[in-house]
Amino acid sequence: QRLRLAEQLAELEAIYATSPVGLALLDTDLRFQRINPKLAEINGVSAAEHLGRTVREIVPDLTDQAEAGLRRIL
Repeated sequence: QRLRLAEQLAELEAIYATSPVGLALLDTDLRFQRINPKLAEINGVSAAEHLGRTVREIVPDLTDQAEAGLRRIL
């Protein structure tokens, strides 16, 4: 089971690292917990700077449009 978990984690890491689209994992406060390089590039902010910050802090111009949709998803 540990081997399978390690394989799944490696697969997730590869997806985040190589995806041609922006990916992020947000918590219930819409704070970035994980982000891939593509979304960091799109937002013009490093991946490290996203972590722990809210969507509103990173992309304030888009938050009014995106926040309601993100809340519905949650």
